Amino acid sequence: MDDFAKREALWVNAAAPEDLLLQFPSPNETYVSRKGEFTIADGRFYTEPHGPQGPGDRHPVLLRARRLGTYTRRMGMYWVWLTPNINMPLAGTSAKHRHEAQLAAQLEAQLESLENVQAKKTTGKKKGSLQAAAAPTGITRQTRSSAEENFHNRPSIKIPVPDHIKSMLVDDWENVTKNQQLVPLPHVHPVEEILDDYLAFERPHREDGSASLEILEETISGLRNYFDRCLGRILLYRFERAQYYDLHQQWNSGSDCKHKSAVDTYGAEHLARLLVSLPELIAQTNMDQQSVNRLREELTKFSNWFGRQAAKYFVSEYETPGQEYIEQARSV
Repeated sequence: MDDFAKREALWVNAAAPEDLLLQFPSPNETYVSRKGEFTIADGRFYTEPHGPQGPGDRHPVLLRARRLGTYTRRMGMYWVWLTPNINMPLAGTSAKHRHEAQLAAQLEAQLESLENVQAKKTTGKKKGSLQAAAAPTGITRQTRSSAEENFHNRPSIKIPVPDHIKSMLVDDWENVTKNQQLVPLPHVHPVEEILDDYLAFERPHREDGSASLEILEETISGLRNYFDRCLGRILLYRFERAQYYDLHQQWNSGSDCKHKSAVDTYGAEHLARLLVSLPELIAQTNMDQQSVNRLREELTKFSNWFGRQAAKYFVSEYETPGQEYIEQARSV
């Protein structure tokens, strides 16, 4: 047998590798799962990465996906090379995730402002109370990175608001921003009165000395604190700032002993604005899921009661300021 024949015999007897291209798929064959992952793991579509991972291996998006069980290989290949401070969503990403990215940016700004604040103890405050959530905490450089990573892992909260309260908020926005009108202040029924009325209504339904009663009282106290802190920052429209500036000067001067703060002066309209802003504010706290659920129960009860009392606490007419105030408001 010549050399050519010997070589041919060797090729025939050798176990030739299986040619995937010559195989016909089965009738029920699927290549991609509903999660977007390849169902065939024989290496024909991808290769396993080798070497160190990219800078974004611990990107907040990947951490959140792993925790929720929605991680896919395609997601990992996209995000692994992006640094954690970059958020470039894939095409078709929902507005919810883009909104979470905006909240993350707000959190970063908050961490910067609180970095040198001394931590304050919150002993004696029940978990799940809004007062404990409103208590300031000190933030150090060592804890900043972990806080950023855990931002997406924090429990979310949804507070149902009655539809007619939402309609009143729309009318409130139009009256102030379009019609250039103001809520008459000091309010006939200030926030302090509203919260006291709700406490008087709800307290008989709680057992004296119980944890439920204590959480109720601390939730009402927390609402007061949040209202005082948030009014001048996020609850006012631009047209109202001149009015707030004048009232703030009166509070500091002590000329009016009855109206000494925001809760003594503003009423249901601005309290409703706080109510719809609370989910984003609470999302930036360090409360666990159990505490968030307990707080949600308390705020839902208050929201429902507040909706039933809307006719009593909301003003029927807004006031129209003079031209001098309008010019002053434009310059603020």
